[in-house]
Amino acid sequence: MRLSLNRKVLLAFLFPLAAVACSSPPGETGSGGTGGTGTGGATTTTSTGGTTGSGGSEIECEGAGFGGNEKELAIGTVKATVVDQAGMPAGNVVVQACGTDVCINGLTNGSGSATVAVNDTLTAPALKYGDGLTHAKFASLLAQAGDSSYADVMVLKLAPFGVGDMFAPGATATSNGVSIEVPADGVAAVDNSLYEELEQQVFRAVLLPAGANVPAVDPAMELEIVYGAAPVETVFCPPAKLRVPNTPQWAAGAAVEVFVHGLDVAQHWAPYAGWQMVGEATVSADGTEVVTDDGKGLPVLSTFALRLKK
Repeated sequence: MRLSLNRKVLLAFLFPLAAVACSSPPGETGSGGTGGTGTGGATTTTSTGGTTGSGGSEIECEGAGFGGNEKELAIGTVKATVVDQAGMPAGNVVVQACGTDVCINGLTNGSGSATVAVNDTLTAPALKYGDGLTHAKFASLLAQAGDSSYADVMVLKLAPFGVGDMFAPGATATSNGVSIEVPADGVAAVDNSLYEELEQQVFRAVLLPAGANVPAVDPAMELEIVYGAAPVETVFCPPAKLRVPNTPQWAAGAAVEVFVHGLDVAQHWAPYAGWQMVGEATVSADGTEVVTDDGKGLPVLSTFALRLKK
């Protein structure tokens, strides 16, 4: 199935008193509270504590905006075999050949194999797999024109719908030892064009096993903690506090960098199929967890990663 990606990003609000506006991708003009703000930047604006706020103050959250000068490649077919965390073939997993302009969808069979016939020119084409609903999303730019093949790439299965916590101001949502705390004066805006049902809007996270074969995770980046998560593209304004288990056993007090994976073709928060540092964190005094620093938390939920500060 071929899908055009020239569309507006729609966000649903979990909190009825919050007034939030997000920009459209470049070249589109918003209406009804949505409007463009430049080259791909997403802006979220909310009045503190509600529509009027405390003293009328406002919080503005804006992605830096990425993209531009993406290359076009003539793509033939993209083949992939997909395995689960146990190394077994993963069936019924969405596999896509996705550029910033068009996506062509495939689905793995019982042997974990999928072939996506493109036979077209795409802008910044990538192997993209996982739907963000049943499986975590990853994207890796295709290195060459023509045909591409990937063997035994790992997919991360998410917890069933409804198993998890909803985001709420001043509350903490937890999944598999990971917690996200939305500020008491903040909002969390979920993309309800993908997550239509409330049971799909709960926080779910799953850890990528060390050494897993995931083309999107470049070993040269030294990302030692990687989590798939949902609902992707949830915007936290102001940024949320993130806590994750210290699985690499970094030293207490160590400085850590927080990255998000670019899954959104609008490239508001990270380059498409790449990674962008969005926050900073510190290993707790007892060494058990990594916690984002005050004012340097997580602005958007995506597949995310942490590494020791360079």
